[in-house]
This record gives sequence, structure tokens and C-alpha cells, in this order.
Amino acid sequence: MRFLAIALALILLAPTQSLAAQGSSDLLKIDDSAQDATFFIQQGIGSYDEGDFDAAIRAFQKALDLEPNNTYAVYELALTYAAMHEPQIAFDTIKSGLERGIDEIPELYMLAASSLDDLGRSDEAIDMFIAAIDRFPGDFGIRLNLAISYMRLNRVAEARALLEESVSLEPSHPSGHRILGTIYGESQEIIPAVLALSYSAALDRDEDRRRVVVNRIRDLLEGGTTLVNDEGALVLSWNADETVPFSALGNMLPLLTVGAIEVHSDDGENLTYLPYADMLALVIAMIDEEAEEPPPHFANNYLPYFREMDAAGHGETFAHLILSPLDMQAARAWLDENTEAVESFSDWVGQTGLMWPDGNRDQEGI
Repeated sequence: MRFLAIALALILLAPTQSLAAQGSSDLLKIDDSAQDATFFIQQGIGSYDEGDFDAAIRAFQKALDLEPNNTYAVYELALTYAAMHEPQIAFDTIKSGLERGIDEIPELYMLAASSLDDLGRSDEAIDMFIAAIDRFPGDFGIRLNLAISYMRLNRVAEARALLEESVSLEPSHPSGHRILGTIYGESQEIIPAVLALSYSAALDRDEDRRRVVVNRIRDLLEGGTTLVNDEGALVLSWNADETVPFSALGNMLPLLTVGAIEVHSDDGENLTYLPYADMLALVIAMIDEEAEEPPPHFANNYLPYFREMDAAGHGETFAHLILSPLDMQAARAWLDENTEAVESFSDWVGQTGLMWPDGNRDQEGI
């Protein structure tokens, strides 16, 4: 698999791979003895993977000589120019293809938009994304990448709306949940932020990203609590805006977290992990049907899952699994003591369709 550090590659979704690497290899299977367009595309991909971009370009050009409207040859050629830091040529390659009616895959549009972004033509990049949404209305990745472009321009409200659409279309991709959780947190929507980030952490296979997300969840659970002297005096942050979803519960978190820390401190237990697992489990338990009316997206995409989790009795196990990167040793101790609960949760996960990374907790070091 080959990845290209282009402007929009903040997530492992932007068009930075060959289409063969993205799962379209069946479309490129060939008889090596027949030097048709697909043969040269495969040859070009091999040269690209070896870092020989000039040879890759020659191969993709040969493919286009044989089939001028071959979608994959156009895409791979443009991708190679982008890898060579030639965004103008990459964009011109795709633009020429689009003008010839080559528009069967959303990756063409996303690579064109990222090339425009590299050229500093952000408004045109956004127009390209919007055109892509019109062409592929069910594609979640276009919305996700357009949202990132909006975030760069500080158009947060537009980014938020697109991200909510994106995760509705593809709830199993962690990046949308992660970015949404960040937006919720910056808007002081603490409980939505905690749950969106927890959902992201459950899905993400990238250990470093998960650790960053988990640290953010811990900060949100602390609710702005700050020690100001050695005697333990505290300054607490509060959100007086009652229109914020679950503001009452969010405002309780500082005192509840301090209490949880005190409980574990009295028991001589680990304070970097256990109090926060307790708090996340409590948040899940307090999301009930009587809560104030949340925004439609949150009500449709997060609450049903966490309410069902709580009803099935898995909130505590989920919390310990999610927050395990805070202290892997302490997490392993809890999980080893609660193997029955972990196995029950695993069965429930399989039934709901939310897969733990790689479907195996051992692969995450737990």
C-alpha cells in the first residue's frame, strides 16, 4: 500500500493510494502476456511503489495511448504527479479526464481538490468537492474531506454539518467521529464530545491516534478542574448555557471526577486510569430516555448505541477498554479480573456491528 502526503491526507481516507491498493484490484487483474492498458497500469504501480516515478509515468502514458479514457490510468498518472509535488500537472491531468467524461470514481475529484488546495486555490477546491457530492451523493469520504477544508478556513458550522452527514453515511469510519468530538468539545458540548470520541476510539486501529483521543476524553471528564495550591484547592469550570445538550451532566463532571479520584486515592489505587473509567461508565449510565432533547444527529447516531450498551450492562467494560491507553497495566489487571464481562461485551459488539479494532482486543495490547 502506498500513501502520499498531500494536503488533505489528515486521515487515511484521502485519495493517496492506488486504486488497486484500495480494493479495486479485481478490476486490474490481467494476463501478463497481453500488454494491454491494464498491464501497463500494473507496471506503473510497481514502478511507483519502487519510487521510480519517471518509469511509472511512462507506463501510465502507454496505458492511455492504448485507452485514452481509462479511468485508472488517469487517476494513477495524476497521483504520481502529486507524489512528485507537481500539483498543477496532477490537476490538469484530472481536469482533462473530467472534460472527456471520465468521472466514474470519487477519488478523481478528491485528488483534484487536494491538488487545488496545494496550489492555494481553496475556493476552487471546495467547488470541486461540491461537484463531487453532486456526482456521488452517497459517498461519505467526499464530505469528510470537504469538512477538513472548511475547518482550515474556520468555517466550523459548515464542517460540522458535513461531518454529521459523513458519519451517518459511514458510521464505521473513526475519523469523522474524532473530528466531530473535537468540534463538540470546543463548543463546550462535553457529553456529546465524550461519547463521539469514545466511539472513535472504539473504531480506530491506529494506536497513536487512539492515545491522543483517549487523553482528550480524560481532559473532558475532568471538566476543567484545576489544582491551584498544595492543599488541594480547586478551580472548577462551568458552562452556564443550558441550551448545550446534557449541560447539567457535563457540569457535574468536575466534582464527580474529583470524588472518583478521592475514592481511588483512599484505596491506594491507580489514579491515572481508574477514576476516568468510572466516570465514563457513569456518563454512559446517565444517558437515558428522560434526558433533555438532544440535536437530531446526536439522537440518531450516538444515543441509541450507548443507551443499548447501558441496558445490556456493558458500559463499565466499554469504559475500561476505551481508556486502557491511560495505563495499560492497570487496564489489563481489571480486564483479567473481569473476563466474563469482557467476553459478554465482545458478543454484544458482534451483534451490534461496532467492531473493536481488528476484532481482537489482544491486538491492541490489552
